[in-house]
Amino acid sequence: MNRFILIAAALTLVAVATQANAQGPLRANERYCLEVRDATGPHPLLCRFENMAQCEASRTGVSDHCMINPEIAFQQRQNRR
Repeated sequence: MNRFILIAAALTLVAVATQANAQGPLRANERYCLEVRDATGPHPLLCRFENMAQCEASRTGVSDHCMINPEIAFQQRQNRR
């Protein structure tokens, strides 16, 4: 089960990063993303927050969570290499 969740999360991050690269550079209000989950599973990331506090304030469910935009995280990791 944990392996499935990790694989699904990794695929989601890759898909989001690929889609974001196709759209061009990030705007300031896309730095943090909200992942909404419900009984049907996770929904597409909502990347429209300038800071973590804005994202946290937008949570509606217990399983929703905020994260740094995967594209930014990927860029930061690439820059460290």
